[in-house]
Amino acid sequence: MTPRMRASITPAVGTAGEYGTWTVRCTVEGGQLETGETIAVALPNTWHAWLRNSAKGVHSIDPTSPNYVSASASRGEVEVHCTVPDGSTDEYEKRTRDALVGPPNRCAYHTEVTVLCGVLQAGDWIDIIYGDTSGGSPGFRAALHPNGPETVRVVLMSADGAREKTLLREEESPLLVTSAAELVEIAAYAPSHTRVGSEAVCHIVALDKWQNAATAAQLTFAVSVLEGRAEHPATVALNPETGTCVVPFTPTAPGVLRLEVSATPVSHVPFDKLRACPVRDTGANGKDGLRASGEERHGTNIDKTLAAVSNPILCADELPAEQVYWGDLHSHARRSFDATGDLPFHYARDVAHLDFYALTDHVEGLTDEMWQEIRLATQDWYDPGRFATILGYEATFPAPWAHHNVYFRDDGDVRIGGHNGTVQDLWQQLAAGEAMTIPHHTGVRFSPKASNVPGGTGPNIDWQYANDAFRRVVEVYSGHGLCEYYDPAHPLAYQHCDFSLNDSAQGPHYVQDGWLTGQRMGTICSSDNHQAQPGRRQTGLAAVWAPALTRSGIFDSIHHRRTYGTTGARILLKVWVNDTFMGQETASGDGVSVRVWVVGTAEIAWVEILRGDLDAQRFDVVYRREPQATIVAFTWDDPQPVANALYYVRLRQQELVAGRVAQAWSSPVWVVQAKETAS
Repeated sequence: MTPRMRASITPAVGTAGEYGTWTVRCTVEGGQLETGETIAVALPNTWHAWLRNSAKGVHSIDPTSPNYVSASASRGEVEVHCTVPDGSTDEYEKRTRDALVGPPNRCAYHTEVTVLCGVLQAGDWIDIIYGDTSGGSPGFRAALHPNGPETVRVVLMSADGAREKTLLREEESPLLVTSAAELVEIAAYAPSHTRVGSEAVCHIVALDKWQNAATAAQLTFAVSVLEGRAEHPATVALNPETGTCVVPFTPTAPGVLRLEVSATPVSHVPFDKLRACPVRDTGANGKDGLRASGEERHGTNIDKTLAAVSNPILCADELPAEQVYWGDLHSHARRSFDATGDLPFHYARDVAHLDFYALTDHVEGLTDEMWQEIRLATQDWYDPGRFATILGYEATFPAPWAHHNVYFRDDGDVRIGGHNGTVQDLWQQLAAGEAMTIPHHTGVRFSPKASNVPGGTGPNIDWQYANDAFRRVVEVYSGHGLCEYYDPAHPLAYQHCDFSLNDSAQGPHYVQDGWLTGQRMGTICSSDNHQAQPGRRQTGLAAVWAPALTRSGIFDSIHHRRTYGTTGARILLKVWVNDTFMGQETASGDGVSVRVWVVGTAEIAWVEILRGDLDAQRFDVVYRREPQATIVAFTWDDPQPVANALYYVRLRQQELVAGRVAQAWSSPVWVVQAKETAS
């Protein structure tokens, strides 16, 4: 007779990224658990996700190591054996595992506890202890990111060879909640364009060390104008439920406006104890969500002034025909084999404060049900004028085609990836003008355990496979690193970014190599985040000059290459060659004049103009300026222009952002011998 089981977890809450001990108790309610039978427990996948786009090593091997798991039975004469299949004490794990419940995933660990001898009767229990510290382990790391209440799955496995499984029903399974860690910084996001005399809002977000919205912090911010002129409140208070607040402001003069908010030091703020059970809450857009109340919410112990300066805001008497909008077109959540989390739209809009966003889970693992979920969510979160969502997915092609993200103007159901075709097969099925494909990390060499491991492989592109009708832009930078050109010493090269464990592959796999083949690709950047946190400020943003914040407005402007990319800083950038805007082409014959306009989020260290000579097959830095200022505008005339060329601008700011240099890359302007109709 199969025993009846119930399960609980204590505590039911963890603080993001902090060590603790959690006990899953599996109690026999009826029947008995006999020798040879096994209880298997799986924490939510988010609780196994770790840094560098990896899973953390979870194990029952070394009681002195982090993330050690043990088990014990309530009846002394019963002996049990605890194991974590495919467990590891390594800090970073990159293997995809079969999940106890659900599809395979990099973070799909589970623990098996087998009764070696004896019998457990009704009322007896087995405790599975995640983070057993009795042998010297520091404990078990909680999940890095809050994701609402998540289910702990419990399965009973029979002793026979068939290993029949009985799954504890989801509604009877315990829930585990992650709360944000302590507030360490704040960020301020404002629209890049406002109208003089019209009220706008600047969004303030409190962040913990993992860039989660730091809820439960109670702070009041002083508001001031660092540059420009505007009316605004003297102070604003943070909402401790959301970790956010807004600063309403009204520009009173044209020009560049920058707002500053600051909070003076405060002592520890105690908070009332809250119930440790999930509480249902109705969120934005009328969505029915879940929020969690921890046993005790952390206060904030700040020993320094917290301050943030908004991105530069262009104030004018009339709004321009095109404005710059900020987005992330490349990130993943739980439907990808190597990702976790289920709230990317919320994070994109309400924490990163993006203007547009696309969820791009790997198509190779998308079931029809998953794809329908993504399509419905993309439509549900679409809010024209506030938040534009674009339907997409990642096609994970191997070399020589490289990974491409696929985007649809409205809706689409062409799903081709590495499991069922090549990029050429994909292009044959898509409709020109209704879909785009954007390649990314074209020069990466994946090293599964550590950087600089010889013999790593990557999806390195061969640029001979080209299609300008669909490949309108290229992702020049992401959280993985830079693929502008091969340079392992570059501070943004794959091996120097903390996103993963990769290297740079030597060869003609980079964006400059693609441009030299004559392909017309603009530039964007995006994060490639794998834990439902799109738009993190150091991992890449796409900037689009568009006439409206609508799905079609953003899609069309990307299609016309009216784009640029940054590492995440919301730098304003425009480039013209012979009065032709970046992303387009102009005729040679009367010289080449390059006009550059930049408004930085910090002091600009240097600006470079690069020329790609399509006949000589080379790139050169043909002009460099070191302005040491936040605003730069200049015109440079090429003294020795060539017949067939492209020009683009890159720049770097003085200050690091989250430990990385802050850069931007414009889309090129192509200079050709005979004027052709721009496509």
